[in-house]
Amino acid sequence: MENKQTPPLCPLVTYTTQALDAYDTIILRPYYLERMGQGPEQATPGPSLSLSLDMTRRLIADLQITLQQLEKAHYQKPSVPQ
Repeated sequence: MENKQTPPLCPLVTYTTQALDAYDTIILRPYYLERMGQGPEQATPGPSLSLSLDMTRRLIADLQITLQQLEKAHYQKPSVPQ
């Protein structure tokens, strides 16, 4: 069996987006927590990521699919032991 461990996680606190018309690009900059005890007001700014319009559409679609999977899984879980 594989030993699947959860990779280190950095909770996303917020993000900023900006359209860069000259390049048909969207700039996404995440702000996240990278250590225990770090408050949201001390969020670490991530790199400014450049996404093409196609990449942005695919990211939105992937997030929607993943969200639906999570919502479906939560909906189907029994709330009390059977």
